[in-house]
Amino acid sequence: MIIPQDRDSNTIRVKKKFTTIVKGKEVVVKRLVDYQETPEIKLMRDNLIQINAALRRYWYDLRLDDEDFAKMQLRMLSKKQQKAGVDRQLNLSKRNMYRVFNDTEMTLGGRFYGGWWQEVPKAYRHYIMMNGKPMVEFDYANLHPRILYAEAGLNPPDDCYSDVYPQCPEWILPANGTMRKVVKIALNAMLNANKPLKNPPRGFRKKTVTVLGKS
Repeated sequence: MIIPQDRDSNTIRVKKKFTTIVKGKEVVVKRLVDYQETPEIKLMRDNLIQINAALRRYWYDLRLDDEDFAKMQLRMLSKKQQKAGVDRQLNLSKRNMYRVFNDTEMTLGGRFYGGWWQEVPKAYRHYIMMNGKPMVEFDYANLHPRILYAEAGLNPPDDCYSDVYPQCPEWILPANGTMRKVVKIALNAMLNANKPLKNPPRGFRKKTVTVLGKS
């Protein structure tokens, strides 16, 4: 049985990291914490209630038959979950959004969550429909570095990620696609971190960016 979402329940949330011990090991977990209500938070909540009301006026679905829908739900599981026989059911009634901040001052985070379409694998997003009509997804290339260029009053290059590492003939670099990918991961992690990074960001593979110089 699929249980519908509560309407506009806890739309503004704060999650902070805490260290705990699980099976003798120290792990970091995120937990909801209380925060002080302010006029700004009330305004954010009121705006989100209006957004959710607009979302509820339409029906969102996927242009997939039963077989392909089942395949998609299988892809939504990790390998560990697949081996364990976990049954993942995509709840199409999840249309209410909420925002999650990472600090009680509401200066970090603030991303929107809650919509079922956010759970769909990237390869299936172009099958999303609204009231029976297909939808499209716009991708803003080089978004974060372009914002920095705009703030500095500079014109960005065609590809902000490919131009940040040197093109030295003496150096042996990985293939351009690989190099660009890890540069993008590292740069965006540094831009969005609230403190200096001590470990490589998720998805970063140090061995793929080793630079060798000729002796």
